[in-house]
Amino acid sequence: MLRQLFRVVGLGSALAHTGREVIQLDREDNPARHRAMAHFVQRVATKIGLRVHVSGTPLGGSVLYAANHISWHDVFAIGYSVQPRFVAKAEVEHWPLLGYYASKGGTLFIERGNRRAAQHVAHDMYRVLDSDAVLVFPEGTTSDGEGLLPFKKRLLVPAVERGCPIQPVALYYARDQKGRSIGFLDEPFYRHLWRSLSVPEVHVWVHYCEPIVPEDGESSLDVARRVQASVKAAHTHLKQHAKK
Repeated sequence: MLRQLFRVVGLGSALAHTGREVIQLDREDNPARHRAMAHFVQRVATKIGLRVHVSGTPLGGSVLYAANHISWHDVFAIGYSVQPRFVAKAEVEHWPLLGYYASKGGTLFIERGNRRAAQHVAHDMYRVLDSDAVLVFPEGTTSDGEGLLPFKKRLLVPAVERGCPIQPVALYYARDQKGRSIGFLDEPFYRHLWRSLSVPEVHVWVHYCEPIVPEDGESSLDVARRVQASVKAAHTHLKQHAKK
């Protein structure tokens, strides 16, 4: 209980101090946004006990990062080393505090099952990929982190149609002292946050795989399969390494 209360205070302090930089952003892609988001993400990651172990080389520039999805922690784990525009489910925008800062930081929100909203997000992704990076989670939902769910093609389409490089990203979290996964599954956000704050440290391994450039005439489905195969191989390696 004391650890959680201490971290809540620390998280509030981080949001208050670095959040002011984020609030002043205009959501456009520029060096100021990158600096503010990097400072914000790294400060919050530290306050919630996230310990990020990075391997591989982020491509940077106009690239679509495609990662497996385990928890809301993922955006901080990846944002620790790169500052892409995130694509997130619409509910995130309504999460206390974090949703507000996500919106100010330029997150692209997508409403599941709404075709028109999906088309709008795809249009925004086309625009952003002209000059900056975007992060998507092709599984479309979270898992317990021990394996991967099928990668869907929908969020990869803008990069495939543009011929934009796609960099697969693999994440793996160590289980807590009780053997529990950090996976954000069937529980409210506030309850998962409170539970995760009770863990002394949350170790996460992030690996940036070799970029994939869609070939002429290659379908989005085939690209999704290639991306998933790359993430799966890296995820297996991270899992073995973390359990040594």
